[in-house]
Amino acid sequence: MAGPLVPASVPGLLVRGATIVDARGERPGDVLVRDGRIVEVGDVRSVTDEPVLAANGWYLTPGLIDCHIHLCHQAGPDPRVITGKRDHQLATEAAEAAGRTLRAGVTTARDCGGRGFVETALRDAIRAGAVEGPRLLTSGHPIVRRGGHMSYFGRQVDGPEDAGLAAREQIAGGVDWLKVAATGGVTTPNVDPRKAELTKEEIRAVVEEGRKAGLPVASHAHGGDGIRNSLAAGVRSIEHGTYADDEMIRFMVQHGVFLVPTLVATRAMIDAGTAKGVPEYAVRKAAEIDGERRKAFATCVARGVKVAMGTDAGTPFNPHGENARELELMAEAGMTPAQALGSSTVTAAELLGLKSNLGLVESGYEADILLLLRNPLDEPSAFRRELATVVQSGRIVWSRG
Repeated sequence: MAGPLVPASVPGLLVRGATIVDARGERPGDVLVRDGRIVEVGDVRSVTDEPVLAANGWYLTPGLIDCHIHLCHQAGPDPRVITGKRDHQLATEAAEAAGRTLRAGVTTARDCGGRGFVETALRDAIRAGAVEGPRLLTSGHPIVRRGGHMSYFGRQVDGPEDAGLAAREQIAGGVDWLKVAATGGVTTPNVDPRKAELTKEEIRAVVEEGRKAGLPVASHAHGGDGIRNSLAAGVRSIEHGTYADDEMIRFMVQHGVFLVPTLVATRAMIDAGTAKGVPEYAVRKAAEIDGERRKAFATCVARGVKVAMGTDAGTPFNPHGENARELELMAEAGMTPAQALGSSTVTAAELLGLKSNLGLVESGYEADILLLLRNPLDEPSAFRRELATVVQSGRIVWSRG
């Protein structure tokens, strides 16, 4: 079934007859868009000059928000290939990946670590309208222990003073967030995801520099000591959270710290395996922690942690443009489809400081909307398999033809 076709350049749009599905529930209604924003939702009876998009029998949702992607990585077997690429190659590949991400229904995203501020320059090009991609927030180089996880492209630090300097360097590069690697990870050899890498004092130095600049901090943290250090230092989000225990989860609930689970990242490496070229150490570590990540995720959901969708897109066999697979895995691992939708819209918008403009189909919100052939509350895979039209800021950027 073909998607509805409307010229991409029109200044407004009336979507008539869809079933609206967002975090506030499911209801029939029309959606009137003008100048990139939603101006009316419900039974729109006023006479308008906007083109009408008949969407009876279709489902209209907010655009998805992915809070953890890596546009400088291209989902090959080993992300260390980034070391052999020049910035112009990374820029070309990142721009293409951004387009795929947008066409998959992700209208806003946070890049959690690139190289040479390539992703930040891409953010600016997207904002200027020179390149198509999701509304992008960036964090520059991840701040990492010398010789630790992501050291092959991150900003390596020794001690709190150096960590603070690294944070100031990212801020000078024009980033929106800061990112630290509090523990080892899966895709770097000779590091252990269970072990802390940055100290509490090093992370706190980054948090303090971010506070002075008005920028929050995201922390890559699998192991318990790394999560504990990150929470004590005042980070805004825990990425992955594999070994979060009851005490840590209680702290996250009390202090409003978000979890960004990225369940698809380890699952993709396990599914591909060494047969497709993923390094043995990465497959082994992914298999060791995958079940623990799912258990921690389910506990966080049950205890009321704010969970924001993120995919780690760009990691091995986790391609840009397949981001919505994360909703399916979240629904399998402890969320209802409605919770997975909320995590990918309103909660993600809240984490990124955009909740007054994004995440709901309501008057006054940015007109980032998707049309689906099936109800995502019945079939979470609808975002991947039944996506028909993507609208970003009131402009149709993709429609199934």
